[in-house]
Amino acid sequence: LNKELFVIVRQNHESNRALFDAYDADITVVPSRVIAHECIAILSTPLLAPFLDEIRARDEPWCGPQLDRLPGRLGWTVPEIRSERINVSRAPALYRRLMRGETITLEMLLRSPSNRERVLDCEVLFLDRDDDDHLLMPATDTRIRAGDELLLAGTRDALNDVGLIIANEHTLAYILTGEDLPGGWVWERLARRKQAPTRARLP
Repeated sequence: LNKELFVIVRQNHESNRALFDAYDADITVVPSRVIAHECIAILSTPLLAPFLDEIRARDEPWCGPQLDRLPGRLGWTVPEIRSERINVSRAPALYRRLMRGETITLEMLLRSPSNRERVLDCEVLFLDRDDDDHLLMPATDTRIRAGDELLLAGTRDALNDVGLIIANEHTLAYILTGEDLPGGWVWERLARRKQAPTRARLP
């Protein structure tokens, strides 16, 4: 009778799927699917399990503000989850800069490749480090280190942008400096030639 009620139903048998689809509840729980999705998530994003363990250990005063903040940033649509390891194979551009001693924070990194003034629609939920240190919901001014692994949540486009930023030197340079470098080797050579000082020719 109350149309404002949030309805959750449990479907035990796959043969009843059409009936449950027709009922159109807010959430339909299928135990076998829940288990399968949990297994796939843990296998594809290993940081998800320690992140959830940390969340369960936190109290209401900590969880409340996070629950208010995250939907404000990402909306109520279930975000995609992805892990990114900052190493030479997964993030060569970012890794090389970090190994040269550059300081790069999460806030500096999570910017749109098309407009660096815009923050990407994603959040770092968990940061794991090789020295067994980890940060839950790290602050935006957290410095990134070579070897870090990030658990990110956000839209698919935003997470794809993160993958491009950490791997591509030209995209990363734009994000960090605003300098829009040419994208390929030929264009890079032409740009360097254009920037080189012009030498006067003797008559």
